[in-house]
Amino acid sequence: MKIAVITDNFPRVSELFIATQVVGLIERGHEVDIYATGRSSEPMHPLLEQHRLLERTMFCPPCDSPWRLLRLLLRFGLHHPAALLPTLHAAMQSKREGGHFDRRPFWLGLSLPTRHYDVLHVHFGYNAPPIATLRRWGLLRKPRFVVTFHGCDFMPRIARPDQYNLLFQKADVLIHVTRFAVEQASRMGFPEEKMCIVPCGLNPALEQPLQRTPNADRPLRIAYVGRLVDLKKPLTFIEIIANLRQRDVICTATMIGDGPLMEACRTRVAERGVDSVITLAGACTSDRVQALLSESDLFLFPGGHDADGRAENQGCVAQEAQAMGLPVICTTAGGTHESVRNGHTGYVLDEGDTEGMVEIIIQLNSQRTVLTMMGHNAHRHAIELYSNRRIIPLLEQVYQKD
Repeated sequence: MKIAVITDNFPRVSELFIATQVVGLIERGHEVDIYATGRSSEPMHPLLEQHRLLERTMFCPPCDSPWRLLRLLLRFGLHHPAALLPTLHAAMQSKREGGHFDRRPFWLGLSLPTRHYDVLHVHFGYNAPPIATLRRWGLLRKPRFVVTFHGCDFMPRIARPDQYNLLFQKADVLIHVTRFAVEQASRMGFPEEKMCIVPCGLNPALEQPLQRTPNADRPLRIAYVGRLVDLKKPLTFIEIIANLRQRDVICTATMIGDGPLMEACRTRVAERGVDSVITLAGACTSDRVQALLSESDLFLFPGGHDADGRAENQGCVAQEAQAMGLPVICTTAGGTHESVRNGHTGYVLDEGDTEGMVEIIIQLNSQRTVLTMMGHNAHRHAIELYSNRRIIPLLEQVYQKD
């Protein structure tokens, strides 16, 4: 199949799952191109270099002058005269509502039809309305139109009540990555007959044989990875580590990530007297994240709901940690726990049950052989459920279904 993958800025370190999916499709023999609104300035993951994905990527040209914009509109009008005025109207409406003129329908309307794709796969719901607009006016009706929602594009609420109305009509399939997301989307009026679940997959580099042996003589090493925002509960993580030290558990902890709560985390670490225990590593490249996880024994994610009611959706890092042999301790908030087999690859506790987390960590620390066994269980479990060998065939079924 010929597949166009459409996103906004590319490549982003936090969205490696898009590149992972593209690589999986290519390895299955599909012809894949990437269409991105802009080029990210973030460091590029080796996976993209290895598979030369930027050579497959088309970036939307800037319209930073009236002449460039006029030229784009004239080209679109020459190729699709009947669609020019309604598409221009939709773009002007986006400017009134969002403050910018949306040039994407004109660029995509010129670029996509010439390649005769079988599938148009858009990542993030907010990138899909341009395709819905073009379909409304007779363009791109033949390719299967698939949209993956990742959570931030509709939770805790859709930005505007009518933002996705046309998309719901024109899309063929609306993919979600967790059962939690499907439940939330159903409450918001997503058409249930169009929804399905296809999780994000693992970086293929993590599918390596696992070599971990118990070592009760060294401190227990606990990892946290995530943006430092309220729904990921970094301050709760610090409290759990401080409580462990009060219970005489010899441990170290590494917090990987940056965000608006970084200063609050620094203050809390100092207040709780765990400066020598907790390392605030800040934002790291994906290679560095993997290196730090490989040096850890346990992954702790005490996520919950923030003031707006948001919770983590898939939490890809939890399945990545399991693939690297780390048992995961998380909560029932959001969808992260869906990747954890409670009591087998980690533990799932009620949101806010910090004391329960402390007790489980104390137990695992005293039973390092059990901790290692759970790590091996986690490794097998993550690869069985989230490797491209499983995820890409699921995606192909979505692409081919009538």
